[in-house]
Amino acid sequence: MSREYYSSGRISQSKLKYFIDCKEKYHGKYIVNAVQNDDTASMGFGRYYHTLILQPEKINEVYSLDTGLKVEGMMGVFIEEYAKTQDKEASYIKAGFKWSIEKVWENFEKEENQKYYKFLLDTTGKELISKDDFYKGNQMLQRFNSNAEVFHLLNPIGTGLEIYTELIIEWNVNFCKLELQSMLDRVIVNNNMKTIKILDLKTTKDYNLKGFTYSIKKYRYDIQAIFYINALMWYIDNNPEWNKYKDYDISFVFVPQCTEFPYHCLKPCDIDSSDLDKAYLEYREALVELETCMLLNDWTSDSNKTDLEGVVTIKLSV
Repeated sequence: MSREYYSSGRISQSKLKYFIDCKEKYHGKYIVNAVQNDDTASMGFGRYYHTLILQPEKINEVYSLDTGLKVEGMMGVFIEEYAKTQDKEASYIKAGFKWSIEKVWENFEKEENQKYYKFLLDTTGKELISKDDFYKGNQMLQRFNSNAEVFHLLNPIGTGLEIYTELIIEWNVNFCKLELQSMLDRVIVNNNMKTIKILDLKTTKDYNLKGFTYSIKKYRYDIQAIFYINALMWYIDNNPEWNKYKDYDISFVFVPQCTEFPYHCLKPCDIDSSDLDKAYLEYREALVELETCMLLNDWTSDSNKTDLEGVVTIKLSV
């Protein structure tokens, strides 16, 4: 995955969902950097598994197995800093030792410390994957490969097909001036059928589609779907090499797989068109509102603008 993509200031679907969830939290995370990185272990595993399924040739380039050589305490801090900077004195100061620098260096030469130091040098620029996640990833991969329907959906064979992986689109809309970006897991162009499928691999704790439907609502995957569909439509209109697809039908399909044993591949699914229509209206409204917040530098949530009195009744059924 592109580090430049994640460090870009453009608005992605995940950023927009963050804004929809809470304006003030969006401001804290993306404007003033007051929110600490909320990257979770499940998100880290999700990225690893995406690479394992979609770009297996890049696994060794991007990831390295954590062999458990980590050294704790001040010596660990010293080793990590020295591996990054090769500055003995700065590493010594950062670690906070009260020993002499000569004594620290003598300790650094011990076998277990040298092993950790070499490990850090060998894995520079890579993400570490734990042994547990490595094992789980392989178990899930076996389950994925044994599911013919899901495997061939993501890896179709035939004439007239074009397959794109992690297609990055930088784009704009005509109703606001925000700069947007999207990275589509896999795009399948079928020139015989004149169709384009956007396939989104999802790792989930859900064992069935009923649970995954709840996850779609909870994590606003409907916003993601409409965001990606509109990104691809813009790309087709504005990229000369893709103009030939203007009359192709575009669909968005989730490919969910459970991260809990026995690692089921759930049935591929899409979202009802009427729900996508609603998501489109919300997506437009949110982008316009986000632009307004940026222009006015007003990030106050609606719930804090109005004095609410009494108890609010929540209806669980529709």
